Amino acid sequence: MRIAALVLGIIGGLASLAGAAFALFFGVMGALFGVRGAETVSGLGFAAIPLAVLGLVGAGLAPFRPKAAAWCMSISAVGGLIAVSAVYISVFRPLVASGRPVDGLIMIFAIYIVAALCLGIATLMAFPGSNEQKDGRLDRLGKVGETHFLAPPTQTTSEV
Repeated sequence: MRIAALVLGIIGGLASLAGAAFALFFGVMGALFGVRGAETVSGLGFAAIPLAVLGLVGAGLAPFRPKAAAWCMSISAVGGLIAVSAVYISVFRPLVASGRPVDGLIMIFAIYIVAALCLGIATLMAFPGSNEQKDGRLDRLGKVGETHFLAPPTQTTSEV
């Protein structure tokens, strides 16, 4: 499960990085041509870059620290979706209403949906990995097999 979380996290992180780069590119190009709302798209593209890097960091942590990896990837997925939703609300709907082409914004939204799905699935795969027991070490409940180390010692008959 941890390797699958690593692979899906890398795919999701790279897809969100590509989506952030596309948003930044379209925002800058729109600002050059004087399109209304282009500054918002480029600003959200800048905001999405650290979130994409956080997703990649979470993917790298998946084999070693699955709980921290799951938190990083879930924050990245949710933050990316919020940024894309803000692009949709602030730019996409007015462009559709005015009859202008919106192919680039649809592509950004599609890339982020794929990224969020990959990061979300990787998060779900990494969380169960945080409870796995390896090589007889103590798990988080303090047990190895059937022996419970937190139980009080039992009295024997020789102590009487």
